[in-house]
Amino acid sequence: MTKGGKGSKGAKASSNGNTDNPDNPPKDPQAEEQARIEAEEKARQEAAEKAKREAEQNEAAKRAARRAAQKNREAERRQTEAVAKLRQELKAGRLAICVGSGSTISAVPNEFDRLTWLGLIQNGLDFLDDQAKQIGEDNALDVERAQELLSSKNWNEKDILDAAARLQAVLSKRPDLYSDWLKNSFKTLSSYVTNTAILESLRRLNKSGASLLTTNYDDLIEKYCKLSPLDRLDPYGMQSYSRGTSHSVFHPHGYWRNAETVVLSAKDYWDVVANSNVQECLKNTFRNKTVLFVGCGGGLNDPNFGQLLKWVGEQYKTRGASHYILLRKGEASPVTNLPLSLLRCESFADISRWLMDLLDESERVDGAIDEIPENSKRRTIERWLSPVDQSGFLKDHYDIPGIDNFEDVLLKQKGDGGVWDLVNGEIQPVWVTGKSPGFGKTMLCSSVIKNTQESCKLGNYQRARDSLAYFFCSTYDSHHRFPTPVTYSFNQFCRTVIAQLCPPNQVFPVLQDLYTKCTKYHPSRLPTDNELKDVLLKILDHLCHQSVPTNGDTIEPGETYIIIDAIDAITIDQRQAYTQFIEDIIEKKYPHFHILISSTWEDKLMTWFGAIGSWTRIDCDPDSVQDLIHRYTTAGMYDRLIDENLIRDEGLLRWTYEQLVNSQKGQVITTFRWIYWKIQDLKKLDNVTKDMIDAVLRPESRKRKLSEEGEDPAHYNAVSDILNKLLNKRNGQ
Repeated sequence: MTKGGKGSKGAKASSNGNTDNPDNPPKDPQAEEQARIEAEEKARQEAAEKAKREAEQNEAAKRAARRAAQKNREAERRQTEAVAKLRQELKAGRLAICVGSGSTISAVPNEFDRLTWLGLIQNGLDFLDDQAKQIGEDNALDVERAQELLSSKNWNEKDILDAAARLQAVLSKRPDLYSDWLKNSFKTLSSYVTNTAILESLRRLNKSGASLLTTNYDDLIEKYCKLSPLDRLDPYGMQSYSRGTSHSVFHPHGYWRNAETVVLSAKDYWDVVANSNVQECLKNTFRNKTVLFVGCGGGLNDPNFGQLLKWVGEQYKTRGASHYILLRKGEASPVTNLPLSLLRCESFADISRWLMDLLDESERVDGAIDEIPENSKRRTIERWLSPVDQSGFLKDHYDIPGIDNFEDVLLKQKGDGGVWDLVNGEIQPVWVTGKSPGFGKTMLCSSVIKNTQESCKLGNYQRARDSLAYFFCSTYDSHHRFPTPVTYSFNQFCRTVIAQLCPPNQVFPVLQDLYTKCTKYHPSRLPTDNELKDVLLKILDHLCHQSVPTNGDTIEPGETYIIIDAIDAITIDQRQAYTQFIEDIIEKKYPHFHILISSTWEDKLMTWFGAIGSWTRIDCDPDSVQDLIHRYTTAGMYDRLIDENLIRDEGLLRWTYEQLVNSQKGQVITTFRWIYWKIQDLKKLDNVTKDMIDAVLRPESRKRKLSEEGEDPAHYNAVSDILNKLLNKRNGQ
């Protein structure tokens, strides 16, 4: 019992934490507290250090962002100042533009492979093999070595010049072979032009006073700009060019028609260097003008361009950067050791937009189709499309007093700034409607067309041009009191809208394909409705999406606007084609696309508009256009009656105004056309009295009122007879 009791007591003591047990030492509360405090302090220090590091990183990121922003601002400032200087030089006639191979490649992109420096030499070797195979075999060592140099992955300028020299030497074995190759390469090059944008910009700049020179052998610039070529065989022409009196394009490295002037080898280059006339012409150009290099391709890796750039560097290395070179954004400068200021555009395809920005704002227009040289393809397709010319009908509405602010006044009650601003942040189709004709739907459409035309922007190096097309489904003679309306088919609609969307200097490939398809075997065949519709949808898809040139730079799309007036006037058999087309484009939900359609309230149209999607609706009815009717009447009266002193009595004038704008209280509903023709009638009166005015404005109600008041209708008949005689006299009857 005693032994067992002691054992239990020992076990109990052990369970209470015996300090003598090495495996379970007694806990020290004070030590534990200290450890906790130290752990918390360590955690606080680590958190503080982490916060400090994050703050330092954030501050470093902010400094980097500020530095990057400052760097970008400085780059933009330098670019802006450089452009401003180039504009000044252009105005002063001191701008010269030196064009490299990039301009030719951009104009004939489908011929890219044979127009680069490597491609040109390879083309010469292929020409030799095809046209003079025996000569090639007799000079196999030179031909094989040239092929080997062209095939090398690590080629340099020396290799290319060596290959070119070998090609030239072999071609020269037969006197006519070298010139035949150049003729074969460049004579018909202009027929392959598909993009005239850069050529058009050079033409505009040359017309504004810029001199043009090029390291290219071709004559695309001359043919497009209606200039003559100039090479070193014409020393007097080079003197005129230096004085700025020559309407020519200077080719310091030769022109294809004069084979002996073409710089193809190192020996040819030194011949140019040794030519005092060429050197003097270049020195005068670079001394007296500011030169802008564009389309330089590979820079110093392009032997032609590289040699000229090196020459510039040697001549002006101590004078500072007084000339400019235009490079693609992100492209490494090929002229780091030369005194040229660097300018940037998004891509080689954007050179034309960048150059157009050098012109005065008043000159930055697309131009009419017939004004653009070498535009025969565009003119041919324009004639083939035969679009409906509705410009006269539009002009008649432009001439209506108050048309300038029609859109603004009508939408003022909605609190909106314009038709296209009706939906915040979203593009939504617009429906202009009204219960009856004559309340300004066509006037509103005309106003929107005018305002949209003024706000449309030309393209630049980051963004494509805006596009606008309009179509009046029904037109009439605005100068005839009771005109007979003319309506148009869906085929005419498509042809007209396509022609308006197509830029003056460009033909969309899908349109070119359709033209070829229709005229290849049957020159007189016109496109069907479905063919035109398909092309129009493809054109809209192209205009409304980003464009990615071959070098990968993205060009943002411009805005595209289509305005269709009076769709209700279309006959039932034609309306189906119109409505199906509209359904198709609404369903596609094109980005950057805006459409406005006007019609009266027809049950079928109301149902159709409601079924195909959400529309922004603008009502043109007596209540909504009342303010515009007042403005229109005031403008018409001042234009027709007051300025010509036909009504001199102020009370009579006020009464006439009230009768014009408030005639809906009687039997006549006031519309814009009603007011227009009533003012025309009043203008024909010689002696204006209240009775005559009342007889003009409301002849039937006036006669009925006199009869109801017990007055002798003969009084009215007399006034009416006088009025009719006066009107007939003024009408020449």
